Amino acid sequence: MQKEDGSLFEVIGIALRSKEVLLFSFLSLVIFLTATYFYNSKFPNHKYPEFLGALKYIAPIV
Repeated sequence: MQKEDGSLFEVIGIALRSKEVLLFSFLSLVIFLTATYFYNSKFPNHKYPEFLGALKYIAPIV
């Protein structure tokens, strides 16, 4: 009884292409960007750490 199992990379590749994973990733990104937009709107003078500095451009001060 020998089983033909795919390699780990093949299994991960198949999992990452599934509709559920793509939908979850897309919705998570949309929720994160929306929350960051409203946070930046409410606290326009907030100083982010240097490695997160790009987040301040999501809702620039008008």
